[in-house]
Amino acid sequence: MVKTAQAWGWSPSAILRNAQDPREHHPADYALAHAVQVLTEEKCPSCGVPIWYAYSEDSAVGFTEDLHICYSCKHADDQGKDRKPRPGERYTVRAVPAEGHEELPGRSDFYAAKLRKAALKAAREKEKQTAVA
Repeated sequence: MVKTAQAWGWSPSAILRNAQDPREHHPADYALAHAVQVLTEEKCPSCGVPIWYAYSEDSAVGFTEDLHICYSCKHADDQGKDRKPRPGERYTVRAVPAEGHEELPGRSDFYAAKLRKAALKAAREKEKQTAVA
């Protein structure tokens, strides 16, 4: 919300307060804007991890990586194998229903699937801990 308000040139709290003048600042707006700036600037510019972890030499801080696959980018990369785009051209991707499907699943379907996956992972971890104990 704060980033949106900043992009629109509005006061962040004006959105919440439904203010008559969206540019009228509330004292809390300065704290909100500062917090967003700090959170944005206090990240490693390469990986985005907060600097208090990324630059820490504390042995209690460890790291792991997750592989995220964007299937639309993968599709665009695969399309480029047939013909490289000329200068000024680029492949773009849009989602369409896969063969055999009438429509695309919605946003809520995506998050429901992620929630089910996380719940299964948590259950497996709990089983491992129970087995070890």
